[in-house]
Amino acid sequence: MAIAANPKSWALNLPMTYSIAVPKPYLPSCMPNTDDKTLGKLSVLVTRPAHQAERFCRIIENAGGAAIRFPVITIVAVDDNPELTQQLTQLSQCDIAIFISANAVQYALPQLPDRLPTRLKVVAVGNKTAATLRAHNINVSLLPKQGFNTEALLTSPLLHTVQGKQIAIIRGVGGRELLAETLSQRGATVTYIEVYKRVLPEHT
Repeated sequence: MAIAANPKSWALNLPMTYSIAVPKPYLPSCMPNTDDKTLGKLSVLVTRPAHQAERFCRIIENAGGAAIRFPVITIVAVDDNPELTQQLTQLSQCDIAIFISANAVQYALPQLPDRLPTRLKVVAVGNKTAATLRAHNINVSLLPKQGFNTEALLTSPLLHTVQGKQIAIIRGVGGRELLAETLSQRGATVTYIEVYKRVLPEHT
């Protein structure tokens, strides 16, 4: 069983029949999305949040493995606060809005006082984020063609010419600072709008 650095005490007490810890829903070459039972009877510990784990669990099960659902974080909305309300109200005044994840979309949109203006350039980091935006009839101005991360975003012409622009980054509490730091260096005024947070789930 693979255990991450600085594991929580409850993780150390897991039965040793669990063979692999999987922190992200990626699909290695040894686990094709087929019914050829490649995994045999291997047990795989899936640690993603419960609402984001099912697709990967089905892939594991289709390949003959046993998916052990054990989320190590839960995604919840941040507490209501005047600063967040003001930031969401002022989002329509920005030039560019960057949604870091599908969670950012799902937790931000219900709190917006109005629909996003059509002049606002909306950026999605990955395909799932873009799909969630489009499901709400929001046009996506920028989606990286590959490498769905900060580095890929920063190569886009849209984010190169940002002198004097107002940019909002909608995300969870905490995270990488590279995107905001680079855009600020390029002359933009950057604001974080943090709409969700990660907490430890309760396991019974």
